[in-house]
Amino acid sequence: TPGWDREVFQDVAVAPGDAVEISGWLRTAGVTGPGVRLSLLWLGTGNFAEDTTETVRSKGQVLREEIAGGLTGTCDWTRFGLRAVAPPQARQVRLLVYADVDPGGPSTAWADDLILRRFPKGK
Repeated sequence: TPGWDREVFQDVAVAPGDAVEISGWLRTAGVTGPGVRLSLLWLGTGNFAEDTTETVRSKGQVLREEIAGGLTGTCDWTRFGLRAVAPPQARQVRLLVYADVDPGGPSTAWADDLILRRFPKGK
């Protein structure tokens, strides 16, 4: 829909010092503007299941974002991934696919095989 960003996310409980690994595949067709990205949002205390990412950011509940990668234009399937460690105040991590596209035209993005693995501190 022109003028509206889109997101898909899943929140997972973490403890400070836990390691998290994400991976997934993205594909795009006609994506303009900043594009589509796969990232992690480290969240502090609270219940975020009902909030959009923009609302969570505006409330200052995002401790840090780590971007695995992103695409613009028309791109074939591309794999992205990263491994990161939860900051001291982290209580949840959000696996996020976020589309920030130019509202001037149609765009399509696909995501597949999204994986989030949590490794407790010391593992």
